[in-house]
Amino acid sequence: MRFLIACLTLLILSACSGEKPPKEDEVTLFSSDWDSTTALVTDQVTGILKAQESAQELLSALDTLPEGPATDIKTRLEKELQALGEASEASFAFVNRWQEGATRLNAIKESGNGTLSASDLKELQQLKQEGQQQAKAWATQLDSARILFEEARMILE
Repeated sequence: MRFLIACLTLLILSACSGEKPPKEDEVTLFSSDWDSTTALVTDQVTGILKAQESAQELLSALDTLPEGPATDIKTRLEKELQALGEASEASFAFVNRWQEGATRLNAIKESGNGTLSASDLKELQQLKQEGQQQAKAWATQLDSARILFEEARMILE
Protein backbone atom coordinates (compact mmCIF):
# COMPACT_ATOMS: atom_id res chain seq x y z
CA MET A 1 0.00 0.00 0.00
CA ARG A 2 2.84 2.40 0.85
CA PHE A 3 4.46 1.53 -2.45
CA LEU A 4 1.25 2.40 -4.30
CA ILE A 5 0.96 5.73 -2.43
CA ALA A 6 4.60 6.53 -3.18
CA CYS A 7 4.12 5.74 -6.88
CA LEU A 8 0.97 7.86 -7.05
CA THR A 9 2.75 10.73 -5.29
CA LEU A 10 5.63 10.57 -7.77
CA LEU A 11 3.20 10.44 -10.65
CA ILE A 12 1.30 13.48 -9.38
CA LEU A 13 4.50 15.42 -8.73
CA SER A 14 5.88 14.66 -12.17
CA ALA A 15 2.58 15.68 -13.79
CA CYS A 16 2.54 18.96 -11.87
CA SER A 17 6.18 19.82 -12.49
CA GLY A 18 5.35 21.60 -15.75
CA GLU A 19 5.88 20.70 -19.33
CA LYS A 20 9.40 20.25 -20.56
CA PRO A 21 10.33 21.22 -24.09
CA PRO A 22 10.58 18.30 -26.46
CA LYS A 23 14.01 16.89 -27.21
CA GLU A 24 15.73 17.31 -30.55
CA ASP A 25 14.54 13.89 -31.74
CA GLU A 26 10.98 15.02 -31.09
CA VAL A 27 11.58 18.16 -33.16
CA THR A 28 12.92 16.05 -36.02
CA LEU A 29 9.97 13.69 -35.79
CA PHE A 30 7.50 16.56 -35.60
CA SER A 31 9.18 18.23 -38.55
CA SER A 32 8.81 15.04 -40.58
CA ASP A 33 5.10 14.84 -39.69
CA TRP A 34 4.76 18.52 -40.61
CA ASP A 35 6.33 17.87 -44.02
CA SER A 36 3.92 14.99 -44.65
CA THR A 37 0.96 17.19 -43.80
CA THR A 38 2.39 19.95 -46.00
CA ALA A 39 2.39 17.55 -48.95
CA LEU A 40 -1.18 16.50 -48.16
CA VAL A 41 -2.43 20.09 -47.94
CA THR A 42 -0.55 21.06 -51.11
CA ASP A 43 -2.07 18.17 -53.05
CA GLN A 44 -5.59 19.14 -52.01
CA VAL A 45 -5.11 22.85 -52.77
CA THR A 46 -3.74 21.91 -56.20
CA GLY A 47 -6.73 19.60 -56.64
CA ILE A 48 -9.13 22.45 -55.90
CA LEU A 49 -7.49 24.64 -58.54
CA LYS A 50 -7.59 21.87 -61.13
CA ALA A 51 -11.22 21.12 -60.29
CA GLN A 52 -12.13 24.76 -60.83
CA GLU A 53 -10.50 24.62 -64.28
CA SER A 54 -12.34 21.39 -65.11
CA ALA A 55 -15.67 22.84 -64.03
CA GLN A 56 -15.12 25.91 -66.21
CA GLU A 57 -14.17 23.78 -69.21
CA LEU A 58 -17.19 21.52 -68.75
CA LEU A 59 -19.55 24.47 -68.42
CA SER A 60 -18.18 25.94 -71.65
CA ALA A 61 -18.60 22.62 -73.44
CA LEU A 62 -22.15 22.20 -72.10
CA ASP A 63 -23.06 25.63 -73.47
CA THR A 64 -22.91 24.12 -76.95
CA LEU A 65 -25.69 21.62 -76.14
CA PRO A 66 -29.43 22.27 -76.28
CA GLU A 67 -30.89 23.48 -73.01
CA GLY A 68 -33.00 20.42 -72.21
CA PRO A 69 -30.52 17.68 -71.35
CA ALA A 70 -27.78 19.99 -70.16
CA THR A 71 -29.78 22.34 -67.92
CA ASP A 72 -29.68 20.25 -64.74
CA ILE A 73 -26.00 19.37 -64.98
CA LYS A 74 -25.08 22.97 -65.84
CA THR A 75 -26.91 24.21 -62.75
CA ARG A 76 -25.14 21.64 -60.60
CA LEU A 77 -21.78 22.51 -62.14
CA GLU A 78 -22.34 26.21 -61.50
CA LYS A 79 -23.09 25.47 -57.85
CA GLU A 80 -20.03 23.23 -57.65
CA LEU A 81 -17.88 25.93 -59.21
CA GLN A 82 -19.11 28.40 -56.61
CA ALA A 83 -18.36 25.92 -53.80
CA LEU A 84 -14.90 25.30 -55.26
CA GLY A 85 -14.31 29.06 -55.36
CA GLU A 86 -15.17 29.29 -51.69
CA ALA A 87 -12.92 26.31 -50.94
CA SER A 88 -10.14 27.97 -52.91
CA GLU A 89 -10.42 31.18 -50.89
CA ALA A 90 -10.46 29.22 -47.63
CA SER A 91 -7.51 27.11 -48.72
CA PHE A 92 -5.41 30.16 -49.59
CA ALA A 93 -6.20 31.71 -46.20
CA PHE A 94 -5.20 28.46 -44.53
CA VAL A 95 -2.02 28.18 -46.61
CA ASN A 96 -0.99 31.64 -45.37
CA ARG A 97 -1.35 30.46 -41.78
CA TRP A 98 0.44 27.23 -42.66
CA GLN A 99 3.37 29.14 -44.13
CA GLU A 100 3.65 31.19 -40.95
CA GLY A 101 3.80 27.96 -38.95
CA ALA A 102 6.42 26.53 -41.31
CA THR A 103 8.50 29.69 -40.89
CA ARG A 104 8.34 29.31 -37.11
CA LEU A 105 9.28 25.65 -37.29
CA ASN A 106 12.20 26.34 -39.62
CA ALA A 107 13.44 29.13 -37.34
CA ILE A 108 13.39 26.73 -34.40
CA LYS A 109 15.22 24.05 -36.38
CA GLU A 110 17.86 26.55 -37.54
CA SER A 111 18.29 28.24 -34.16
CA GLY A 112 20.74 25.61 -33.07
CA ASN A 113 19.05 24.53 -29.84
CA GLY A 114 16.83 22.08 -31.74
CA THR A 115 13.98 22.18 -29.25
CA LEU A 116 10.42 23.40 -29.37
CA SER A 117 8.92 25.10 -26.36
CA ALA A 118 5.79 23.44 -25.07
CA SER A 119 3.67 26.39 -26.25
CA ASP A 120 5.23 26.37 -29.75
CA LEU A 121 4.73 22.65 -30.00
CA LYS A 122 1.10 22.93 -28.92
CA GLU A 123 0.33 25.70 -31.43
CA LEU A 124 2.10 23.91 -34.28
CA GLN A 125 0.42 20.62 -33.43
CA GLN A 126 -2.98 22.32 -33.51
CA LEU A 127 -2.17 23.84 -36.90
CA LYS A 128 -0.92 20.48 -38.20
CA GLN A 129 -4.09 18.77 -37.00
CA GLU A 130 -6.20 21.48 -38.62
CA GLY A 131 -4.24 20.95 -41.85
CA GLN A 132 -5.00 17.25 -41.78
CA GLN A 133 -8.69 17.94 -41.14
CA GLN A 134 -8.87 20.57 -43.88
CA ALA A 135 -7.14 18.27 -46.37
CA LYS A 136 -9.62 15.51 -45.55
CA ALA A 137 -12.59 17.86 -46.01
CA TRP A 138 -11.19 19.17 -49.30
CA ALA A 139 -10.59 15.61 -50.50
CA THR A 140 -14.24 14.77 -49.82
CA GLN A 141 -15.36 17.85 -51.72
CA LEU A 142 -13.07 17.00 -54.62
CA ASP A 143 -14.40 13.45 -54.75
CA SER A 144 -17.97 14.70 -55.13
CA ALA A 145 -16.82 17.20 -57.78
CA ARG A 146 -15.13 14.41 -59.76
CA ILE A 147 -18.37 12.40 -59.75
CA LEU A 148 -20.27 15.42 -61.07
CA PHE A 149 -17.60 15.98 -63.72
CA GLU A 150 -17.98 12.39 -64.91
CA GLU A 151 -21.73 12.90 -65.23
CA ALA A 152 -21.11 16.01 -67.31
CA ARG A 153 -18.60 14.19 -69.53
CA MET A 154 -21.14 11.40 -70.16
CA ILE A 155 -23.69 13.97 -71.33
CA LEU A 156 -21.09 15.48 -73.65
CA GLU A 157 -20.32 12.12 -75.31
